[in-house]
Amino acid sequence: MSGSGDSLARRRVLLIARSGVQRQLLATRLGDITGGFDRLDRGLDSLARLASPPLVVGGAALLLFILGRNRTRRIVAGGLALAMATRRAQATGSLIAYLLARVVNRSAGPHSPGYRRDREERTRPT
Repeated sequence: MSGSGDSLARRRVLLIARSGVQRQLLATRLGDITGGFDRLDRGLDSLARLASPPLVVGGAALLLFILGRNRTRRIVAGGLALAMATRRAQATGSLIAYLLARVVNRSAGPHSPGYRRDREERTRPT
């Protein structure tokens, strides 16, 4: 019994160490992902500050005058589709960053000391 208990204890220690390394790697990759979205967020924020209503209306009137109605309609539709795709990607990126941060920063879990004891105490019939 002692031999199997020791091997299980060694295996547990190795698994905990491996999960720690995997969390570190995940945190590094999360930083890379969120860095890309941070640049995109800054660009969208600066674009939103520049796009005041008079500027947008004036630009639309100039575009309509120069290109004509049909071309302008196609360009505006493409721009709106691109804007919606960008917003959707931004929301998805924020959700992914949030979920990955929760996984990386998780402190209490089935591998932490005392987890099983606490769980058994909560489920013990009274």
